[in-house]
Amino acid sequence: MVADLEALIPPVVMAILFIALIVTILRAQNPRRRAAAKAREEAAEKADPRINGG
Repeated sequence: MVADLEALIPPVVMAILFIALIVTILRAQNPRRRAAAKAREEAAEKADPRINGG
């Protein structure tokens, strides 16, 4: 019985990691989050004197 459980642990761990990866990718592809990140990036570029030339 214990050997059966030990044999199942690696596939279960891999399945959990795979699901976590998919959730992370889907969250990163969220259009609202992408738009907010782009707005933050543009604001940071406007505030950075190295990009504006001084």
